[in-house]
Amino acid sequence: MTIHIKIEPSRCEGFGNCINAAPDIFELDEEGHVHLRQHSVGDDHAEAVRRAAYDCPVNVISFTQE
Repeated sequence: MTIHIKIEPSRCEGFGNCINAAPDIFELDEEGHVHLRQHSVGDDHAEAVRRAAYDCPVNVISFTQE
């Protein structure tokens, strides 16, 4: 399975919950907005992506699975 991740950086408020859940996938830029290190991940990161999306208080992260 492949998970494709989408984010809306302009809505990010810099809480950092995504980084706590999946530091290999998400990072914050110098302005505190989320950016993706990887746009697609495999099964090995699926739970971390789900956790990051669930933990985001402003719902910036979405994903689809194939």
